[in-house]
Amino acid sequence: MSSEHPPAAQFDAGKKFNQGAVSLSAQDRLRFAKQALCVLALICIGAFIGYARFPDNSALIAIFG
Repeated sequence: MSSEHPPAAQFDAGKKFNQGAVSLSAQDRLRFAKQALCVLALICIGAFIGYARFPDNSALIAIFG
């Protein structure tokens, strides 16, 4: 029972995923970057607050230790 796979050269990703390109303006890219940085900042602040409230937590000690 051998299954036959077509050679990789016969696969055309352009036909399979023909959705078109997505273009973003500079303002949209800047807005996305600000949102991503805000989420990262909130995660960091949450870790700091967690360490301040629970200084004996071994997971938080591993982050800051």
